[in-house]
Amino acid sequence: INDSSNDRISTCTFELPNVQDWMLDILRIRADIHVMLFDGDTTEHFGGRIVANPVSWRGHSPIMTIEAEDYTATADDYQVNQSYRDKYVHEIVYEMWTEFYEDEIEFDIQPSTMKIPIISFNYETLFDAMETLAEQVGWTWFIDWDGSKKTLRFFSPETNVFPQRLGWGERNVLEDGFEFGEDYEMFNALYLFGGEAESLPITEKDVADGERYVFSFAYEPTDITVLVNGVEQRIGIENIHNFDEDDVDCLVNHREKALRFPEDSPPVNGAIIEKIYRYRYPVVTYIEDVASIERYGKIVKEIREPNITDIAFAQERARYLIREHSTPRIYGKMNVRNVHGLRAGHVVEVYLPNIGVEGFFEVMEVQKVALAKRINVSISVNKIENPETEIARKLKEFAKRIRELEKKDIDENTVVHRYHQGFENLLISENISLESRTPGVSFFDDARFSFADFA
Repeated sequence: INDSSNDRISTCTFELPNVQDWMLDILRIRADIHVMLFDGDTTEHFGGRIVANPVSWRGHSPIMTIEAEDYTATADDYQVNQSYRDKYVHEIVYEMWTEFYEDEIEFDIQPSTMKIPIISFNYETLFDAMETLAEQVGWTWFIDWDGSKKTLRFFSPETNVFPQRLGWGERNVLEDGFEFGEDYEMFNALYLFGGEAESLPITEKDVADGERYVFSFAYEPTDITVLVNGVEQRIGIENIHNFDEDDVDCLVNHREKALRFPEDSPPVNGAIIEKIYRYRYPVVTYIEDVASIERYGKIVKEIREPNITDIAFAQERARYLIREHSTPRIYGKMNVRNVHGLRAGHVVEVYLPNIGVEGFFEVMEVQKVALAKRINVSISVNKIENPETEIARKLKEFAKRIRELEKKDIDENTVVHRYHQGFENLLISENISLESRTPGVSFFDDARFSFADFA
């Protein structure tokens, strides 16, 4: 049994000798399979579905090799098409699973203090959507099988500390096969590309000359209100509505950012045309860790997370990512004995002072091989540098399985929110006045200013 939090899905492989005809029908692809592993005084359960069942001939009888994935993989069978606004992560998880997961399941979802302003899933698999949410808070999730029912477990690693220490004096780490080192994969400067955010309402004004019947928006508009001398106009969509057949006063062409009135009856000379609308803009932020750059040199990374549609949330996400990846991470693997009940997602204390390894590690993978009279257990771990804020490793290149999105061209209107990761105490003695500014333009034909200005 290979239990992993890297690719999230655990697997089980075993062989059945002397295969009979009736077995071939029962042990079919996608059939449910339940396995019990007796480990010391504990009984561990594996529940999932068969994904491969090749039959080979050895000696005088056929042998079937069963490969199965645990029930976590069933989340890949369902798609999520929903947006969630101003909800805590655990609320989104519960609503998403109760709406889109069609199998019978129970829930063990730990409350989260992180509230997401808005997140959208456009026909993404439930597995991928769950990975996205887990990465926001750095938690672990899987579908557990206890021998009788399935349970969705979603929890913080810090609340899942294994009670037994591994290492020196405990006589539970075998000298043969342990290895520790530093992961070379790191970055200390990050561009985080999110999705698109929606602006606050902006107002643009034009003064009619009695002849002009086409007016422009500065940005591609959404949620539009048009006033002529304070009177709200009935709005249609160009190429869908027309002035002859529909009861509209003006037409909007969103792509061309144009507002059109009837050519034969434009707004009268001197009329004030107000266009109140919102627009969407790309969420892009940049952060770097100066101390890490001074020590290791600058290493730039680009990450795309299109589900992030709030700039403040993107900045928090970027801060977390740079904190977790700006220094080399200690990793290791070892063979253990007399350690029962350990599984991926646990946090465990490792004490091997003879090789300079001490601290708390997150268990990334547990492999258990049942032999004739014993069970060999090997584990892979990652060092936790910040135990209070540690979350599961992000951007799992192989396992996260989020569909690749085509990179969009970035034009001159794209604004990168740039800031540095620093740790200094500030003493402010001056009086501060706050001024509210709305991104966009104040009046048409006036100079634009950027979406945001940062010092």
